[in-house]
Amino acid sequence: MLRDLARDVHGQLGDIDQEVQVDEQTTHAIVNARTSCPTVLLLVLGQVERELDDTEWVVNRLKAERGMEGGGTGIYSGVLP
Repeated sequence: MLRDLARDVHGQLGDIDQEVQVDEQTTHAIVNARTSCPTVLLLVLGQVERELDDTEWVVNRLKAERGMEGGGTGIYSGVLP
């Protein structure tokens, strides 16, 4: 759903590259020329930020677990695996 909303906003706002053609037809009725930038774009970007934060947390957790399993090797011991 997030990808569909992002495509709809992209279609309404256009692309930064003038040569790229975008489809202005939207999937969701809430996305139109009036709401796409101030409302929907902020919601989409907020959700993307939360997803990236969650992904970063998982990566850091896996790195920490890998460092503990390695018995002192890895990124936390200063020795490359």
